[in-house]
Amino acid sequence: MSTPTLEPPVHGSFTAAQKEYLAGFLAGIAQRGLVPYVGADGAGLIGADPARGGANLAAPSKEETIHGLPMSEVTKQELWKHAENPLDSWDRLLAHAEADKFRSKARKCVLGPPLGPADLEQMRSALHVPQVGEPAA
Repeated sequence: MSTPTLEPPVHGSFTAAQKEYLAGFLAGIAQRGLVPYVGADGAGLIGADPARGGANLAAPSKEETIHGLPMSEVTKQELWKHAENPLDSWDRLLAHAEADKFRSKARKCVLGPPLGPADLEQMRSALHVPQVGEPAA
């Protein structure tokens, strides 16, 4: 009596039947909205047993997030940066510069207080930037 032997798997490729089976299996899981359970019990131990209690840490968040943090927990500055694409702010920055307009309160918090003439003069002297018409050293 001979024992049945399994053929060794071919590494790196699936057969057409295997691909079809996996596609159907994963489509069924996606259609049912199944999410694996990962939770922490009262002692802080992480496990896959929902009977041990705790929220499902693998479930998608019900609230929109920024870099994994819920919107309710991020700072005002992060909300402002999230609301506007940084590349879209370039035109606004140019318009403010041409109009010599100060930044809004929100932009002051993000970028710091506006600089006055005394601040600019102090920076020029510290950096040794020559004034217009002044010979370079």
